[in-house]
Amino acid sequence: MSKDTKPVISHSHPVDDDFNWSLEVDWAPVEKKIGSFLVAIDKWAADQKHTLKEMGVQHHQSIKTMEESKVDLEREIEEEREKERVMLKELEEEREHHSNLQRYNQELQVAVNRATEQQTSLDSELIKLRHEMMALKIDKQRQKQVLVEQKELDGPEVQKLEYLLGWKIEAVKPTTIWNRFTQVDPDDPEREFSLLIDFSDGDRYAGMSIPRALLI
Repeated sequence: MSKDTKPVISHSHPVDDDFNWSLEVDWAPVEKKIGSFLVAIDKWAADQKHTLKEMGVQHHQSIKTMEESKVDLEREIEEEREKERVMLKELEEEREHHSNLQRYNQELQVAVNRATEQQTSLDSELIKLRHEMMALKIDKQRQKQVLVEQKELDGPEVQKLEYLLGWKIEAVKPTTIWNRFTQVDPDDPEREFSLLIDFSDGDRYAGMSIPRALLI
C-alpha cells in the first residue's frame, strides 16, 4: 500500500445496498505515530538490554566478590578454629599444671605438718633435756659443794697422812691418778711405793702397783 492510497474499511456482514460503509482514513499521521512508537519500543528494548547487561555484570561481580569474601571468611574461620584449638590445648595444659601445683601444695602441706609435729616433738625433747641438764647441773653443783665441804673437813687428815706416809698424788691422765708413798718400810723409810687408780670405767675403778722406774 502506498502512502497516497487511502485504506478502505468495509463491514464484513451483509448490509443493505442503500448504505455506504466505506470510510476513508488519512494513513500518513497514523503510520508516523506507529513508526515513532516502534522506534521508542526499540530504544526501550535496547535500554533494557543494556540495563540487563550491566545488571548481569554487576551480579557476576557481586557473585565473584561474595565468593572471594566466602574464601576469606572460611580462612578466617579456620584461623579462629586453629586459635581455639591452641587455646584449648593451652587451657588443658594450664589445668594439668594447676592440678600438679595443687597436688604438690598438698604434699608440701603434709610435709610442713609433719615437720611441725617433729619440731613440736623436738621442742618438747629439748625442753625435757634442758630440764634434765639443769637438774644435772644443780646436782653437780651440789656434789661439788659437798666435795668442797668434804675437802675442807678432810684437809687436815689428808695433810696428816701426806706427812706420815709421804703420800703424794699426781694426775698422769684425765682418768688416772698416781699415788706415791714413802715412810712405809721401817727399815727403808725413803723406799717409794706406787699405786695407779683408773676411773675410766664409770663408777668402777681399778688399781695396780707398779715400779716407779716404769713411770719415769
